[in-house]
Amino acid sequence: LEGGFPEPLFPETFAGHQSNLQNCSAEDNTALISVASKTESMFHSYQLNLDKGEILPWGQSPYGHLVACATSDYQAAIKIDFYSGGDEVMYLQHAGNDERELLFGKPMEAREPGEKVELNSINDPYFTPDDEGVVLTSSLFEDTYSLGYLSLDKPGHISPVTTTGT
Repeated sequence: LEGGFPEPLFPETFAGHQSNLQNCSAEDNTALISVASKTESMFHSYQLNLDKGEILPWGQSPYGHLVACATSDYQAAIKIDFYSGGDEVMYLQHAGNDERELLFGKPMEAREPGEKVELNSINDPYFTPDDEGVVLTSSLFEDTYSLGYLSLDKPGHISPVTTTGT
């Protein structure tokens, strides 16, 4: 490494935004970022190919659209919208598709005015090695947080994961 002064990545695309690196792979020079606009209430997510200088949009939402994790081949990602502390909604999104599949939670647009929902505090999701489920932490089973598992073929249901030993 020779070092040098850091330079903005894709400055014309991300001017007026705050970017957060969510996931990256040094092996294939791929990164997933979440970007918050500084001028409007809108969040965007992107996949970056750093070798080719390519940007692949992964959608937008006024509620976060956080890229929480991705499959090892970057063909799918878990997205999280957040409304307030502990009030999260989790989605599955496939690369090249703007539609998100609801996995857990109640989206804001599906709520009645003033409706209260159970807080879930979904955090730190990771795809299982077979990419058929997601392991995560949440406050669904314990207010001190615990592990949970969501099978992608059973949206809306998170099972507790128990551990033994130290």
